[in-house]
Amino acid sequence: MVFWQVFLLFSVCSAAFLLWPMFQRWKAYKKALRLDQRSDLREAVHADREQELEKTHVLGDIDESELKSLKRDLAATSVVDSTHIASHASRAITLGKHSRTLLIAVSVLLPLIAFGLYHAYGAKPDWEIRSLATSLSNDPENGIEDRKKLIAKIHNRLKSTPENGHLWYLLGSTATAVGDYEEAVRAYRELNKLFPDTPMIIGELAQALFLRAGSTMTPEVRKNTQLALSLNSELPTALGLAGIDAYQSGDYPQAIQYWQRAVRKLDPNSPSSQVLSQGIARAQIAQKATSRPTKNTQGTDVKDNLSLSVNVSLGENVEGVEGNETLYVYARAWQGPKMPLSTRKLSAGSLPTTVLLDKSTSMVEGLDITSASQLEVIARISKTGDPSPQSGDWMASYGPVILTEARQKVSLEISELVP
Repeated sequence: MVFWQVFLLFSVCSAAFLLWPMFQRWKAYKKALRLDQRSDLREAVHADREQELEKTHVLGDIDESELKSLKRDLAATSVVDSTHIASHASRAITLGKHSRTLLIAVSVLLPLIAFGLYHAYGAKPDWEIRSLATSLSNDPENGIEDRKKLIAKIHNRLKSTPENGHLWYLLGSTATAVGDYEEAVRAYRELNKLFPDTPMIIGELAQALFLRAGSTMTPEVRKNTQLALSLNSELPTALGLAGIDAYQSGDYPQAIQYWQRAVRKLDPNSPSSQVLSQGIARAQIAQKATSRPTKNTQGTDVKDNLSLSVNVSLGENVEGVEGNETLYVYARAWQGPKMPLSTRKLSAGSLPTTVLLDKSTSMVEGLDITSASQLEVIARISKTGDPSPQSGDWMASYGPVILTEARQKVSLEISELVP
């Protein structure tokens, strides 16, 4: 809407610029016509006065010398009047009909030609992209479809302006918002080519790589994170990732240090600051838990006796579950690899039920629920019996769970449909 308002305003201004001189000349032409009419009238009056003087002389009311004197006075008066009229106006240069038509046509066609050229070669697509991006930022509740439209517009624009860094950054952030991490990685890679060694871009690339890997700290993520920090040691995005790396490695003091530095650079009311603050709290709890003795009074390892009790129930909104489906209850590392560390396989007909997860239910020897300091617990009803989540499954999840908190029990109500 703003674009059309500006376009109409400039169109009116250009038309006024072209037509105003024509109106001024037309006004002057009208004035000249009026002055001509006055001159003609004065000449007619002068002629009548001379005729009257001649008649008076013929009748004998005035003699020859008086006639000549009165004619001189009349001529002098006529000269004064003519001089007075000429001093107030001059003959205007008139415009013909064809000239006026041409000017009006140019005034109408010029905005149309300008719009056509702007549409073909101007920045109208950038204007539309900016307007849509602004509306999405002002209204975060807008759905994925609107953001996908924005991505499509950015793609079309980048075909003609492939070196537009602003568009590549907008593409990366929008793709991240809709969960298209592959596209986000591509966008940040292109941006990194245009602006190499830019800490913010490298940090965003590391984050996109992290999300694409399923929130896993891969060697490439770690490399880009450390590179961003070497260029800017206080970059919040890189500090957050470095904290996650330290946290998943069990180095809780280092994770707390990274996250605290990141929080100091953020708005305390921002979502990122709140998430990092929660991470700091979890790391502090985990640090206290790992500092406890690992041996009990009998000299055995405390971890050997750790277990997790999970209460599983079926939500009221669940439909299509007949009871013969497969129920999986398992635990995996929180914000780590997706492979289950401990799992139980039951029938959905056993719900509600309580499941105990411990070292005896581990999937791989040497990897069990004690292998991670924090866990995510998941219950899923599979109609096909497939261990991997499938569309149409029902599930519930909870995390993080600190296994060393012996009194903690987990309750899961299955109510979420896998898309």
